Amino acid sequence: MNDLSLPIPGERVSIRRLEERDLEDLYALDTDPDVKRYVGGPVRSPRDEWISFGRAELGAETCPLAIALNEDGSFVGRASLLIKHIPLAPGGSFLDGWELQVLIARKYWCKGFGREVASELIGVAFALQEVTSVVAVVHPENTASRKLMDNLGFQYAGQKSSPGCWDDKHIIFRLIKPI
Repeated sequence: MNDLSLPIPGERVSIRRLEERDLEDLYALDTDPDVKRYVGGPVRSPRDEWISFGRAELGAETCPLAIALNEDGSFVGRASLLIKHIPLAPGGSFLDGWELQVLIARKYWCKGFGREVASELIGVAFALQEVTSVVAVVHPENTASRKLMDNLGFQYAGQKSSPGCWDDKHIIFRLIKPI
């Protein structure tokens, strides 16, 4: 993520580095069972322990980004765009790519923020010379995310293989950089 110039202004929201002031909202997002239904379930760590860990991760390359309303700076969710080595089923092959992840707080669902953030991050990623594709890992029952992948032009790339892991059923979608 160090190559991305932040903040990334969107029409209604901006994507920026996560800050100390976001940790309470991020904890609420990550402990919400509805928000985390398709991505590993809610965090179960005690609040103080989780906040302390989050504070230590601020500024790290793997630290998620904050999504904030342009209007008043309210926390809308988190996003990330990181290089990943994703195992494919069957047989142990891998798909390398920039993995896009967007999590929107429940009160902001169905307002188009996921699409806005995903579109902005894809545009910024494709502006980087070394990025040739963006991937997204989606639970097969997450119809909203599957519809978003389709609307953004992502194509089916395979099934994720992680036996014994919460995400062993996930579908991998890939968007190849236009030439």
